[in-house]
Amino acid sequence: MVTSRQARGKFANAFAAFVQTDVPYKLAVMMCGFLPAQLAAALVIWWTTRESGVVRMEVLDESLLYGIGVVAFGLVISWVATARHWPGKPVLYVALALYSSYMVHLVHVLGMWSTPYLMLVPVVAFVCGVVFGPRAGWFSLGASSVLIVVTEVLRFSGVLEYAPAVRHDAIGSSPNAWWVASAVFPLAGFVIGTFTMTMAVVLAAEIQARRLDMQAETLRRSHAMIRRYVPSQVVDAVVAGGESVTAHERRKVTVFFSDIVGFTEMVDRMEPEELSRVLNDYFTAMTLIAEKYDGTIDELIGDAVLILFGAPSTTNDRDHAMRGVRMALDMQASVGRLNAEWMNAGIDAEMRVRMAIDTGVVTVGNFGSSGRMKYAALGRAVNVAARLQTLAEPGRLLVSHPTFLLVREAVAYVEKGEVELKGVHHPIRTYEIEAMVP
Repeated sequence: MVTSRQARGKFANAFAAFVQTDVPYKLAVMMCGFLPAQLAAALVIWWTTRESGVVRMEVLDESLLYGIGVVAFGLVISWVATARHWPGKPVLYVALALYSSYMVHLVHVLGMWSTPYLMLVPVVAFVCGVVFGPRAGWFSLGASSVLIVVTEVLRFSGVLEYAPAVRHDAIGSSPNAWWVASAVFPLAGFVIGTFTMTMAVVLAAEIQARRLDMQAETLRRSHAMIRRYVPSQVVDAVVAGGESVTAHERRKVTVFFSDIVGFTEMVDRMEPEELSRVLNDYFTAMTLIAEKYDGTIDELIGDAVLILFGAPSTTNDRDHAMRGVRMALDMQASVGRLNAEWMNAGIDAEMRVRMAIDTGVVTVGNFGSSGRMKYAALGRAVNVAARLQTLAEPGRLLVSHPTFLLVREAVAYVEKGEVELKGVHHPIRTYEIEAMVP
């Protein structure tokens, strides 16, 4: 059984879907509903005003027929526009202009300032704004206002008569019941219809807001899930537009590389459950620290960690190097804390990590196939950082000369001399970073 709430929801959904349709189709549907409503209103007005005895029916009949003709004409041109795919807005504005002229004409023949039908003008403008958009609402209100001003200017000039449909002896007299009914019944129906449409708009807005909230929550969860597999900076860049990550470009970056000492022996020695916990703890801690310093985690493979500073987001060379060194020292301290936690938990997993940093120009961007892409850095600096890491003392940080030049005033260090690296044609001067200095 459908509840009233479900029925309201279905009605609001249908109305929201209707508002999103093409302008000619909306106009055609509106006119289909308006035509019988206009006929019914005209019949009520005609019958009640005739019984009131205060109206010249020959004048009012022309006005009522004009209104029916306007709605019928709007129905025809809207359906033709829908069938022939005409531009919707010109057709809409023609129909609104004609209906505005009808409303002003009806108000004029019954007395501009002595009939409640004047309220039709803002009500129709509101309905047009809801269904066709704010511009249509303002157009309807503006067109009616201009016609009212023109009509009143002509009346004060003596060209037009005030309330030509009302007998002169009835103007200013107490209205009888039929005269009141001629205004109250049609206006009441119009107001009720407008109120119903307003409630539909409110319900549709509430449903849309709930949908947006659900979509936002789904998007938030999706982003959180994606960030577990893709660097946060890359996710943010893709969401922001993607140009900075889809195109390959040359960037000067600082590259961090680390490796666990004796990882193969650790895998052989430890139970799978303990090894899983140790690695999860380690990578979780390293990831949090990398995010703290806004590093881009490029690789988490086996026991190796590769982190970039300066891609895809960039500041300046010195800041990249400083953040990389601070992050590495923070990671070494974190490994010490993890060793203590594992020992207290009865896990024999004393971990030592070699770390190295180099600064240089690399190519960054998406690499792979059209079906599977990966943001990565390719170049000499990546190779140097990976090679230097193998020469670092366990639990220590080794940096190249380009990185050292950017951080030398902020660190305590020991010069380690030049080293030859496989695949690198020139010797690399190296420095062991001991701590940051105040």
